[in-house]
Amino acid sequence: MELKKKIIISAILLCIISPLLIGILCKNDNASENLLNYMKNGLEDPYMSVHYKEAISDVEELTNGTIEIWYYSLDLNMDSKEDRIVIISSPLHSGSRGDKLEILLNNGSSYTEISQGLTVRLLRQSSNFIPVGGIYVLKSSHEGFFDIKIKSESTFLLVYQEGMYRYKRQL
Repeated sequence: MELKKKIIISAILLCIISPLLIGILCKNDNASENLLNYMKNGLEDPYMSVHYKEAISDVEELTNGTIEIWYYSLDLNMDSKEDRIVIISSPLHSGSRGDKLEILLNNGSSYTEISQGLTVRLLRQSSNFIPVGGIYVLKSSHEGFFDIKIKSESTFLLVYQEGMYRYKRQL
């Protein structure tokens, strides 16, 4: 009888702990999480400052304005390397349609942009990071890369095809 209780308790604990472990190991397993709520300031990240050095310089020199770079790191293709979803907000990267959205693939020693010039209204146009939309990584995938749902004025899907994330359809 005692062994039966231990097995039942172990099974219950496993059912409770397994989803938590999966969530930790696979950040993009929960499509209900809006990644905008977890974005980090790219200007405080040494790599991002170097990667966007030219963009930062252009904004400062051409507009006397400021640039904001926000990012979220996650593994989009399950290769154990942290890729990045990036939002760039500046006089050169933003407009009435929103801010520039980039998806960067981690190649081990550098990042390559794998998105096609996306401009999306995800943030309130102010000096603070205030989300008005959403970025969600789905469980579905194309060519080994998780699909991304963007919620703005409309909701649409980005899928990975032929080396790039492309606009697929409105949801």
